Amino acid sequence: MTFQFLDDHSRYAVASHVADNETAQAAIAVFDRAIAAHATLEELQAHVDACDHIYSTQRPHQGLPGRVTP
Repeated sequence: MTFQFLDDHSRYAVASHVADNETAQAAIAVFDRAIAAHATLEELQAHVDACDHIYSTQRPHQGLPGRVTP
């Protein structure tokens, strides 16, 4: 049995794990692999928030009222 931990937005396979049976231990193992490879959810959210802040405040162009912003 193959366990896949997927990013629900991008469908990226964050981690995989192969086990003989479908067990809680196997599910925990794939979750642990995902965290070890890519960080905790809180760390990922902090990174996304920092990128959003940069995008919102430091873009070379800001939207003008009544105009389309690329």
